[in-house]
Amino acid sequence: MKMTRNFHLNQITVCFGPVRVVVPCGNGEMLVRELVHESIRRYKKASGKNADSWVVVHHLQSQSGILDPDDKLNDVA
Repeated sequence: MKMTRNFHLNQITVCFGPVRVVVPCGNGEMLVRELVHESIRRYKKASGKNADSWVVVHHLQSQSGILDPDDKLNDVA
């Protein structure tokens, strides 16, 4: 799962292979862990998967490397 941030719109694009989902990140106080949960929810919806289906995220990566789930987005993105 890779991400890019659009600072002007306060949103992050998260890529699950060829599927990309956009997640609003507000003021950036959201934790990476919360971004992962919201990204998975949006990915399931966008790809037509059942809400109960499993999606495993091995790591979240930005241009600078793998992100820690406990970090705030405004500190790492």
